[in-house]
Amino acid sequence: MCAIKKYTSRENQEKMNKFFQPTKKISLILIALFLSVLTPNLLAGGVYKWTDENGVIHYSDIKPNNIESKSLKIKAGNPQSSRSSAQDQVNSLKEKETQKLAAQAQQLQDDTYKRENEARCQVLRENLRKFAENSRIKINDNGKLRFLTPEEINNKKKQYQQTLDDNCS
Repeated sequence: MCAIKKYTSRENQEKMNKFFQPTKKISLILIALFLSVLTPNLLAGGVYKWTDENGVIHYSDIKPNNIESKSLKIKAGNPQSSRSSAQDQVNSLKEKETQKLAAQAQQLQDDTYKRENEARCQVLRENLRKFAENSRIKINDNGKLRFLTPEEINNKKKQYQQTLDDNCS
């Protein structure tokens, strides 16, 4: 005679659990995947566009009553991974400000140098004019006043003229 084994309800439950265990995992994975794909679309509310009686176009997330409106499909873009953090933006702004201040400081130095150079050139021109007008030039030489010799005057004229030619336009 053939022996038929009867399963108790507990044994049946264990067999069923072993059979459906992989199926439960797959089901959970599929549900999670479905929700992750569907969630952004569910969270994105509708946007409505309509034109009022004055011809003004309006956009809203609330559908207007008694006015014909169009539902717009808005796709939200993924955030850019290349977007810099707030701290990086602050550092970038500080660096730009520092560069701007350095450029301004350099410009001020250049302007100051130009003004000082122009003043030096003006003094040289004035000295050359005095040499041309006066044949006798008095100088203070170690606490003693003396007149320049014609040779010294010519040397000074050449020196001043050379400096003007080199540094003044």
